[in-house]
Amino acid sequence: MEQLNNKKNNLSGMAAAVPFLVSVLACLATGLFYIVNYPRRLTLAMLALMAAVTIISLIKAKKNREALIIGAFVVSLIIRADYIIYTPTWMRQHDVIGFGAGFGQAGFIEYFAEKIRLIDFDPRDFWGYFQPPLHHMLAGLWLRFQTFVGRFLYFSYDRCCENVQMLTMFYSCLVTIFGVKILKQLKIEGEGFFAGFLLLAFHPILIIFSGSINNDVLCVALQMISVNFFLKWMEDERVLSLSLCALALGLSMMTKLSAVLLVPSLGIILLWKLIAGRDRFLKFIGQYALFGVISIPIGIWSPIRNFVKFGVPLNYTPEVGEPIEGVTQLQRIFFPGSEVTPFTCMVANGNAYDEFNVPLAILKTSLFGEADFSGVAPGATLVGWLLLLSGAAVCVVTVVAIVGTVRRKLLDAQVTVFMLVYILASYAFIINMCFSIPNFSSQDFRYIAHVLLPEAVFIGVYVEKCGKKIVARDIAALLLVFAVASVLMYSLVGMVSWR
Repeated sequence: MEQLNNKKNNLSGMAAAVPFLVSVLACLATGLFYIVNYPRRLTLAMLALMAAVTIISLIKAKKNREALIIGAFVVSLIIRADYIIYTPTWMRQHDVIGFGAGFGQAGFIEYFAEKIRLIDFDPRDFWGYFQPPLHHMLAGLWLRFQTFVGRFLYFSYDRCCENVQMLTMFYSCLVTIFGVKILKQLKIEGEGFFAGFLLLAFHPILIIFSGSINNDVLCVALQMISVNFFLKWMEDERVLSLSLCALALGLSMMTKLSAVLLVPSLGIILLWKLIAGRDRFLKFIGQYALFGVISIPIGIWSPIRNFVKFGVPLNYTPEVGEPIEGVTQLQRIFFPGSEVTPFTCMVANGNAYDEFNVPLAILKTSLFGEADFSGVAPGATLVGWLLLLSGAAVCVVTVVAIVGTVRRKLLDAQVTVFMLVYILASYAFIINMCFSIPNFSSQDFRYIAHVLLPEAVFIGVYVEKCGKKIVARDIAALLLVFAVASVLMYSLVGMVSWR
């Protein structure tokens, strides 16, 4: 019997490794396609492949429902791979500027690729160099490795730069993989699991993140990993689980300081455990001390170094453009603007104004970034409306799911508080930033993209346990429409070649 259990555990471990291996292979494979001169044809091929995977999954799902999830995960990989192939590193980026410019986040990556050492000058002298450096270090080493290998494989330097997106696509896949692990960890099953999975696999921000070579997506991925180990610690209270949580949190802050938004949730549960487990007071104090010893130095050494060596303020953020002027705070909350379009309004895109309504801007940037896809292909605006309306409906469902889960106590009390504080702290942060720094850029959902995890958890729990099959199926169907609209939108974008 023991041997049988060990065998099952080994098989389970192997199965858990499959998504990682598939993601790695998918990311590496995309690097081979940058030589393609016709992204439109490639997108058509990707659409055909997604259709084939979907059909096969539906057939297999009759005998094994897990096949549907695996098929959907593969489709989510294909659309991300397609996106990074037709999206160059100078398109739809944030603070990147471009390789070869010497500044911006691309310049920071090139600095580490060339120097392989920390900066020895004031980071304020070069735009983007003030960021915590983990992502740029990893991307720089990857770029350096490629340029070395490229001598033998005849890779151009431009192609090596484009292949940095292979890393960001992998990080985006990690968000989905660990998000799904957390859903399973919380024992969310059936249609609830399917609904939460669809949000974590097909939300447009994760497609956009695949091609964005800044530090956003690695920060989110490491937060997911930290939450995964923290939830595990909440069950087993082992020092290893909490240490891995601390390591992931520290590395997330070493990528981007906004990862500190996870700290209030962690802190409340750590305090709760300490009060509830007075008989294990010394055990918890020792573990918490180790948590701090691991996470704090890793998380804040970079801003501390910049402060000590160059006098950079600990909360330094450079001025960013697109100031929002001529509207009141009430208008920014309640008035949607005069232009009727599903896409993000920006003067740079030819609109009369920059999107100023905070809730609408957060929603639109989560779906389309800062892009206007109205002219990319026939039907793009129609699909854009479908994505916007289904996305807005998902937001309403999320609120209903949170209220329903909290009121009816459908989830463990500590997990509920953890997820709720995670969401509230994140939205409080971005709303405060929107009004304290009244720029278009401060309204971007990418700053709080990690809220997809608690939102998926609340939706999943509510769908599974609300007790109303019609409501559960309607919500799952809505998430399916949202996922299909997301795939259609970013397939249509690929129909227009940038070459």
